[in-house]
Amino acid sequence: RSSDLQEQWKRAQTAYDAGMKAAIVLPPRGSNWFHWYVCPTHGARLTTGKKIGDWQWEHICPTGHEILKGDPSRPDRDFDGCVLAGIHDGFARAVRQGGILYAVTGEAHYASRAKEILLAYAAKYLDYPLHDTQGRARIGGGRLSPQTLDESVWLIPAAQGADLIWDTLSEADRKTVSEKLFLPAARDVILPHRMGIHNIQNWKNSAVGLTGLLLGDTALIHAAIDDPDRGYRMQMAKGVQPDGVWFEGSWGYHDYTLSAVWALVEAARNCGLDLYG
Repeated sequence: RSSDLQEQWKRAQTAYDAGMKAAIVLPPRGSNWFHWYVCPTHGARLTTGKKIGDWQWEHICPTGHEILKGDPSRPDRDFDGCVLAGIHDGFARAVRQGGILYAVTGEAHYASRAKEILLAYAAKYLDYPLHDTQGRARIGGGRLSPQTLDESVWLIPAAQGADLIWDTLSEADRKTVSEKLFLPAARDVILPHRMGIHNIQNWKNSAVGLTGLLLGDTALIHAAIDDPDRGYRMQMAKGVQPDGVWFEGSWGYHDYTLSAVWALVEAARNCGLDLYG
């Protein structure tokens, strides 16, 4: 019902308005792999307790009720780094939500908030060390996160939000977020990691493709869609079985892959390129 949708919109807008009062303070480093956020004794997923320092929290095992502290020197014990993943993701979603609110309402302060987040990340992105799930600086890792998968999941909503506010940015701001955030993430971190026909590659293709469409970078668009080993067209040709199900053998992967490709095919459609067929 329209009244239900109006209420949902009102709640979303009210929540965003409240969040705009907070200062934009980015984490001092990239995040850790969310799969490490488990109790080393019981294997149970940890819950985050009270804050005990700058970017440090208590981490509680729901089984044995142990209260654990993170150790950033060990990837499998860097629990604080796992919490940072949610904080980074929240900022990316805030860029997209701010862009949506600006597009619908025309109120400039929403675009300004999204711009501030993008510029904050542009100022820090290249200072975040490249790292993988084992803490190694190598292809397959990220700067904001320890996998190109997570880097892609972060970049997609950031690019969607940036597109919605792009007309409000100065040429200098566009140049900054392009050269210090979007291109280093898509071209230098995500693109070199090749995974062939795989659900993760679809997330990577969407992140690279959306960056290309945002910036008008034909090389990135081509890599995302037409690369003969991993591009979108090859994913559909080889990854989708005759019955329409994704080949990796579970509805979870099928739906996860759909979530990835939707962003690219819809963005391409909006730019005059039909990938739905």
